[in-house]
Amino acid sequence: MNHRTVFAALMVLGLAPLAAHAQGLASSYSVTPIGATDVSSHSDLSCAVGGTRPSNFSPRQAYYWDLGKLSLVNLSGYKESYATAISSNNIIVGAAVPSNAYTPPGFVISGGSLSWLPGLGGTTTSPMGVNDAGQVVGFATNGSGLQKAFLFSGGQTVDLGTMGGPTSQALGINNSGQIAGFSRISFSNGVTRAFLLANGRFTDLGSLT
Repeated sequence: MNHRTVFAALMVLGLAPLAAHAQGLASSYSVTPIGATDVSSHSDLSCAVGGTRPSNFSPRQAYYWDLGKLSLVNLSGYKESYATAISSNNIIVGAAVPSNAYTPPGFVISGGSLSWLPGLGGTTTSPMGVNDAGQVVGFATNGSGLQKAFLFSGGQTVDLGTMGGPTSQALGINNSGQIAGFSRISFSNGVTRAFLLANGRFTDLGSLT
């Protein structure tokens, strides 16, 4: 994906500060250590989520950081977990790895309540973005083992399809319901195209290879 495509995609999703950075515009930043090993996402309220290892070589655990305090997300029965995104009203999404297998399901935490995301019939579900309405996007394997972009909304998980190829991933959704991601055009040539999905229509944003 070229520089202009990155800028356009970030602007469409309302990520103007990141778009400004992509354009090389001058900005000032304040760096705050939060004591975690991995930051996946932050909200407009300066909250952050990700995965951290409480000690060396220990499994990753999802965390939530707010007002200088880092809190681990306790998922009993799961050997590893990580949070991938947080909305501006603090809805958190992520995935966890069961103790007996590597088949991570996706989760949503809203208002302190945890629920598991229904997948697409395969073994893994990886949420990557969430908006203030609680709509979740990401990618999951289907019954054939292919990775497909999904939208979870209104209690239902929907396969978003591809741009003609075998696989796709959705990486973010804004409060207007616009979704950004990428789709692999074919297995043989490895060409991958970035997309914007709005009102059920894919817009090709350019090649990633």
